Amino acid sequence: MSHQGAIRSAFLAAALATAVTTTSCAHQPMSAESDSDSSSLRAWKTPPGWRAETIPFPLPFAQDLHHQGLEELRFAPGFFDPSAPGYFSYAMIWWLRDREPLTAEQLSLELLHYYQGLCNAVRTSQLTPQQPFFSAHLSPTDTDFPGWDSMSGEAHLYDAFKTGQPLTLQLRVYQRECGPSTDQDMTLHTQKQPHRAIILLASPQPTRAQIWTELLLRRDQFSCN
Repeated sequence: MSHQGAIRSAFLAAALATAVTTTSCAHQPMSAESDSDSSSLRAWKTPPGWRAETIPFPLPFAQDLHHQGLEELRFAPGFFDPSAPGYFSYAMIWWLRDREPLTAEQLSLELLHYYQGLCNAVRTSQLTPQQPFFSAHLSPTDTDFPGWDSMSGEAHLYDAFKTGQPLTLQLRVYQRECGPSTDQDMTLHTQKQPHRAIILLASPQPTRAQIWTELLLRRDQFSCN
């Protein structure tokens, strides 16, 4: 199987499995992180009907994102069904070793490269527009998630998996540093290094739609402590 085909198969397997009501998770090995480092991700719930996937950095389809860590995904039920409320809707966490926060401009550029790389990796000639259009833009917003910096915006891409049609994703992004917060924590958890958590919620549905209640619940169920 080609490298392109392997990436496509991995994402298809992860997202297509949302059609099956299951709580099992098919994670890739977390060799890049120790058990204590990734405990926050392993504690992040996967509700019935949702699908979990873990991808280590560097991401195979976006290797110009120079991070160390993990990408953890939760795909909504009906992710590939354009008629489903959860179509192309997902929650994602980047669990990074970056110490400095990423600005809205930096994250916008990284998401542009991310979506371009993903579409290029999984596309087929039958599902590729003649002139695909990509963009991503985030702006800082007043936080609605205490303790986290917030951004919102949108991304333009296309559905390279199923329809080949343009997509506009509404985005909400939250980030903070996670790690030992007290001297006692530093003493008891000397092996646990600080991480930067970036939560991204995405859906083509307007933010007033019911799927956003579910996406925000995925956000609320994550704890970086």
